[in-house]
Amino acid sequence: RSPSQSRSHDSIVQNVAAVNAVLRKLAVDSDLTDDFKDPVVKIAIQHWTNEKRLPPEKAKKLEDNYRVMSVLQKIHMLEHTCRQLGIPVPLDHFLSRRNHLSDAVLLKYFGEDFVKKVKTKPSQNQPTGSVSSEKVIEDKPVEYGPAPRPKEEVDSDKEEPTSDFMKLVMW
Repeated sequence: RSPSQSRSHDSIVQNVAAVNAVLRKLAVDSDLTDDFKDPVVKIAIQHWTNEKRLPPEKAKKLEDNYRVMSVLQKIHMLEHTCRQLGIPVPLDHFLSRRNHLSDAVLLKYFGEDFVKKVKTKPSQNQPTGSVSSEKVIEDKPVEYGPAPRPKEEVDSDKEEPTSDFMKLVMW
């Protein structure tokens, strides 16, 4: 069953809002920006996404790096809210510092009817009446470790480059 078949529309809207809240928090996290600059964090992300796996003994050493563990903790925070929604972690959203779930993700897991309803029907939990009420960013993830962006650019719709491993989604 798809996530939308087993729960009510309002429940899904609430869980999407919770995921968006975590993504918004992470998008403006200055510590995360600094963490992404660390080459060891980049190596860890490549390991976690299976782009470039490390030998077990080197992977174990990643646990000693506080920046790596900080990024992992933030991924787990996002994972928890995504699990409640019934979707895998949108790792590309995390790495590109996207501040909300894209319409493409909502379409994939909840269908066109859901996306149409949330864009036209007001919700008690969202003052603007839309799950994706923020400006929609084209569904083109950027490379991880972007330079910090001013808050007003977090919602921008600029097209940015991508790498293949970022398209992966982990549970």
